[in-house]
Amino acid sequence: MPPLSGTPGALIGATVGTLTGGLAGNSAAEAVNHTAEELFWRETSVQEPYYVNGRNFEYYAPGFRAGWEGRVRHDGRSFDAAEPDLKAAYKLTKGELAPDWQDVRPAPRAAWDRVDRGWKGKL
Repeated sequence: MPPLSGTPGALIGATVGTLTGGLAGNSAAEAVNHTAEELFWRETSVQEPYYVNGRNFEYYAPGFRAGWEGRVRHDGRSFDAAEPDLKAAYKLTKGELAPDWQDVRPAPRAAWDRVDRGWKGKL
């Protein structure tokens, strides 16, 4: 095994930098508590301006999920730029009887914006 080159400080700095970078990448994903988001939307979705009387939380749930998960996955992009990817993810995860993207589009937008506001409030 060849000897290690470089100063001990440089090696420690590289190791700390690697660990910090890895943790920073995880912090974005950990910043969104999926259970808390679902509970929030379950309790408040009927107060949203796009809510249609008679449609329960389950109607909008795949859209909310696409929004909050997409905000983490597409960090650095706007909702509009990420929308084609969000729509594709929604189609893959929604149930057979779930509404089309256009019918629930305000729900993922609201969930995206909620996560975005939460992140900005922590800066």
